[in-house]
Amino acid sequence: MTAENIKKSKKETSDDHLNWRYQDKTYNELFKKWRRQSKDSMGFYYVNNPNELTYRDGYGFVRNYPEAAEAHALRNVFNLIGVTMLLVAALDIVSMYLLPMLLTRLGADIYYDSYTGIYYGNEWLILALNSSFEILKRLLPLLYCYNRLQMPLKVMMPVKVTNKPLFRAAAPVMLMVSGTGVVLSEIFRHMLGAVHIQPAEWVSLPEETAPLIVSLVINIIIVPVISEFYTRGAIMQLLRQFGDGFAIVITSVLTAFITYNSQQFCYVFVCSVIIGYFAVRTGSVMTAAIMRVVSRVIFYGLYIIDCYLDPSLGREIAMAVVFLAVMVGLISLISLMINHSDKFGMKFSSRYLSFTEKCLTALTSVPVVMGVSVMVILMVVKTKIIL
Repeated sequence: MTAENIKKSKKETSDDHLNWRYQDKTYNELFKKWRRQSKDSMGFYYVNNPNELTYRDGYGFVRNYPEAAEAHALRNVFNLIGVTMLLVAALDIVSMYLLPMLLTRLGADIYYDSYTGIYYGNEWLILALNSSFEILKRLLPLLYCYNRLQMPLKVMMPVKVTNKPLFRAAAPVMLMVSGTGVVLSEIFRHMLGAVHIQPAEWVSLPEETAPLIVSLVINIIIVPVISEFYTRGAIMQLLRQFGDGFAIVITSVLTAFITYNSQQFCYVFVCSVIIGYFAVRTGSVMTAAIMRVVSRVIFYGLYIIDCYLDPSLGREIAMAVVFLAVMVGLISLISLMINHSDKFGMKFSSRYLSFTEKCLTALTSVPVVMGVSVMVILMVVKTKIIL
């Protein structure tokens, strides 16, 4: 074999090793091109080869340890994630404590009860304040990632579906997951109550019809879609160069921390893992957005039933809704496994660092440590101790 053929063979091997089998060709080519940029310290592009050296496209064989290069790129990625966490926390602190205080002193009809975590006063003003910050704390980190990374939009937010059977099953499966999660969260809430812990309210809706409708549209559709563009879009796609499984888990942890709710933390984490899996396996962030909307529909629907209906009747309707959601999802999942079992499974590929080593790398990122610390403090502050 000639030297030219050997070089071509190694290049084809490296390209195959770094392709994402669940994404289209455009995604793969753009992602590899972005990661090859020498000026980009967040791109990791080392590959295996049989000669115990590391081959990097455009550079040839290099002798640097790939583990060190992966750790360096991952640390820079964690720094970016930490900055977005601090940005989210800062916006929440402003919206929960500083701005209501300022508006009250200016004579506005608004008051924030830090103990209950609920706003009181003019419902339209409360809606404007809540909605603005709910959108901003997802949109600003997304814009920061886009500006900092300069990653192609087709990589940061892939929308083309490459697995239609699984895409069609995404919404029904999320019904099952949400219904099951609601039951488990209620059990966990009672367990926390037994040790005198009561998490803060996760949601508060207006009583008047018009602001209620506007609030539901914003919180059920607009907020979750932007949130998924930030988490399963920018963050998870960036992390995929270190392994799909790792990207799904870390993104899910980030999503759970943003809730600041000890009762919902595990529920949000599990839902996020499933959403991330479906997003990766279908090749589209739109799958994640749809699943997140479905989850919000179930949650807000049950909340409205609990708040606006007679307690005895509401309890029966809520149980019926949960049962129906679980059964629809279960039937859809069984149908998928019978007719398209090959479309469900996913092969996870690793890089050079182990999962534990990758997680420990986060501890060397000052922004991540600071971001997690602030979010844990906010979670504790919003958790009420019943005496």
